[in-house]
Amino acid sequence: MILVQCTNLAHTADGESIWMIEPEAGRDHLSWRMPLYAVLCAVFVMILLFVYDKDPVLSYLFLMLPAGCLAFLVVLVVAIIKRTRKSFSVVLAVVAFMFAAGALLATQNIVRPSLRWLLWSRRLKAEVLAQATPVNEEFKHIEWDGWGGAPVGDWTAYVVFDPKDSLSLVAKSRSYGKFGGIPCNVDRVRRLERNWYSVELSMNEWWDQCVFFAQEKPAQPVLKVSVMADGRIAVNGAPATIQSLRESLKKLSQQKGVVCYYREAANTEGSPEVKQAVQAIVDARLPVRFSSRSDYSDVIGPDGKPMKQ
Repeated sequence: MILVQCTNLAHTADGESIWMIEPEAGRDHLSWRMPLYAVLCAVFVMILLFVYDKDPVLSYLFLMLPAGCLAFLVVLVVAIIKRTRKSFSVVLAVVAFMFAAGALLATQNIVRPSLRWLLWSRRLKAEVLAQATPVNEEFKHIEWDGWGGAPVGDWTAYVVFDPKDSLSLVAKSRSYGKFGGIPCNVDRVRRLERNWYSVELSMNEWWDQCVFFAQEKPAQPVLKVSVMADGRIAVNGAPATIQSLRESLKKLSQQKGVVCYYREAANTEGSPEVKQAVQAIVDARLPVRFSSRSDYSDVIGPDGKPMKQ
């Protein structure tokens, strides 16, 4: 249907008056529906990436972002040429899509595991529970996620069944390191539901690989040496003298072990016993891990700052 409007009153040659009728031009206005639809489209696309894509971050950085920038430049040039409000609505839609997708990407660590668990938990539970009970007290598990690649490294996540729910405190405190029932270093533990967890291993570590290396290489003997501010020496928690320390270090050297060393009031000059203990360790030519805590729960890194083990 064509809309018309009477715009001008004209006169014919015989003096009669007539109305000049012209089609009504379409209204040119800024549409907010396009940006809204673009946001909804971004939500849909990111949900698909969260559920099915191996690495949504890489897909966004190397696929969506370049395509979005190209689309933005094209529609911006068209909008400048046409100089219509509807054209700028398209520009806003492209910008809204990219910003919405980027904002959702920031939530993937929470949204992605929840969505995947909602969709596939029944199948994953059945596969894990069907496994034989491990003889080495490890948790039953199955690989269910992974991301990264050659330029940056690989990360792998496993669904873990913890019948005693011992990982609940680890998940709440967001701790990382090594935990009972898991042979590898852990970056993060997320609780999916009671007794079920998503365990993300450190870069380039895989469960079966860690089990293999643990079987191939027995645990390295450790000698914990602590020197108090008043000169008292302890070896593995028991009082010791310089002579008994040297004997313990000699045995450790034969076993190719490692020394964990803690010194109370390390920022002071130290007593003569401190210098003697350090000299005994140096003479034994053993690898040493320095700790700033008496329970040896951290290690002094190359930069002089403590790191959790």
